[in-house]
Amino acid sequence: MLLIQGSDPSRLYELTKPEKAETARRNTNLFQSVVRERTDHVPYAENLIHRTDRGHMVRSKSELVIANMLFNMKGGLEKYEYEWQLSGTVDLHVLRPDFFFSDPAGDAIIWEHLGMLSRDDYRQGWEWKKAWYERNGFVIGQNLFVTEDDERGGLDSKKIREVAEIIQKKLV
Repeated sequence: MLLIQGSDPSRLYELTKPEKAETARRNTNLFQSVVRERTDHVPYAENLIHRTDRGHMVRSKSELVIANMLFNMKGGLEKYEYEWQLSGTVDLHVLRPDFFFSDPAGDAIIWEHLGMLSRDDYRQGWEWKKAWYERNGFVIGQNLFVTEDDERGGLDSKKIREVAEIIQKKLV
């Protein structure tokens, strides 16, 4: 049993962030369903190079724009989790979606941003990931939202805001 003072336990999730490396390296099941492998480094931490307004590190400039928009929109969006470990219910792999939200019923809402679809390996990885989401009950436009960079690597803030507003409505 874990006793939490106050009504918002989300601050505990902060302890699972890569930038909170001491906690992330501990061999515990406090924040996930299984004990983590012991490791001397946070997975892919070297790729977390952009700092958001919230103070978290993200991999790409597109994710930076999205994270800052979410943080500054309020209304539940500022409580997103970046690369939260999501375990499958049918397919037992664990994924780390770009942005994870929990609706009032406790159900997951996922936002994936696709920044490098012009690369074959990235596109194949996304196809595998999309199939995993489908097998585990995630439906694009309902509880899975996808945005992408254009063919030149550009990002459309208007499209990003539209997706954020759709998610925001699901969080109330």
